[in-house]
Amino acid sequence: MAACTWVRAIRLFSAANCLLLSLLAGTVVAAIPLGAQSVPGNDDSQALTTLVQRFTKAQQSFDPATLKELTSEDYVEVSPIGDVDSRARMLGFYNPDKKIEAPAIDVKEVDVRRFGNAAVVIAKLSYDMRGPDNKSHTMELRSTFVAYRSSSGWKLVSSQYTGIRPPRTGQ
Repeated sequence: MAACTWVRAIRLFSAANCLLLSLLAGTVVAAIPLGAQSVPGNDDSQALTTLVQRFTKAQQSFDPATLKELTSEDYVEVSPIGDVDSRARMLGFYNPDKKIEAPAIDVKEVDVRRFGNAAVVIAKLSYDMRGPDNKSHTMELRSTFVAYRSSSGWKLVSSQYTGIRPPRTGQ
């Protein structure tokens, strides 16, 4: 497929996601014409990056109060194994009485794209895991977060986690 076609497909996908987001949020967002661009380097990039970092930290520390604060009432996520979880189910998973020793998490390679009151944040999450031999190894996920700016600020409305295969050894 030609590069130009890929660019058009990505723009169409982004516009469709924005429209879907506005429908899910029950609000009206101005239509984004094909060819519309996200706003690179906008003032909200840092706020959205911080939102994702706070969300990830709240997951790591099993802090459902902060997770509730950072997500919309209709939040939904797709887990790394493909489960679709409602906000209530996600919050229940992070209930402090279920707390386990969580690995260190590093949020990196953050890409923020804003479309009016909606934004898509893609990040790489790196987890420092300990194996049975107590040796450290890294597990990584590519995560996509969808946020919506309400009168109270940015809230996450969705996330999806996709595992990244470890590099092959011996090549």
